[in-house]
Amino acid sequence: MGSPFSIGAVPTTVATRLVTAPPTPAPPRTGTRENPIPVGTAVQVKDGWSLDVVSAQPDATAVVLAENQFNKPPAPGNQFYLVTVNVVRTGVESKSFDGSRLKAVGPGAVGYTTFNNGCGVYPGGGFNYGDSPELFTGGSAQGNICWQVASADAAGLVMYYDPLVSFSDSDRVYFAFH
Repeated sequence: MGSPFSIGAVPTTVATRLVTAPPTPAPPRTGTRENPIPVGTAVQVKDGWSLDVVSAQPDATAVVLAENQFNKPPAPGNQFYLVTVNVVRTGVESKSFDGSRLKAVGPGAVGYTTFNNGCGVYPGGGFNYGDSPELFTGGSAQGNICWQVASADAAGLVMYYDPLVSFSDSDRVYFAFH
């Protein structure tokens, strides 16, 4: 009688290993302090505005002092930093652009505001209270903003739009000057 067991072909399995490429990292988010929006690139920000930096003058001290005889020179170790910005009203209600929403920060990690670090009267019209025209949907205006900044911060300065109602730092949009 034969064995209940028979030796025959033993099935073999071939292990296959699926080789996949590592995931491609997502490109860095633009508009952050580390990756600011380039000059000339318009970006939608909160509060119904699109804005872009047109140009920057890192050391505008002489220009600002020449604009008004009552302007005081910046404190020792500081300089006036003048930036031209273009804004477009994208919201449904007409408004004047509030330039105090534009702030700056440099490598020293201290924020600059037009209230605490203003330049006095500066050339080219500005976005100070009362200087900005009322804009309706699609309307645009160009104006200047100016801060007195530490000279050590000037080369690495970036501007940020700080919305009126903001629940986190991620609501801010940062803009480069070069």
